Amino acid sequence: MTTPEIQKKAEAFENNWPVVKKILAEFESYGIYIADVNPSNIQFLL
Repeated sequence: MTTPEIQKKAEAFENNWPVVKKILAEFESYGIYIADVNPSNIQFLL
């Protein structure tokens, strides 16, 4: 099930969303939870 909030975040990150989910999971494994996930605080450089 996808909530509207998660859907908006997935749309904002486009093709990078799977990588963002892995990054968030890694942070969470250290007890760090990022509440405001958006392209301004997780950026992908070419």
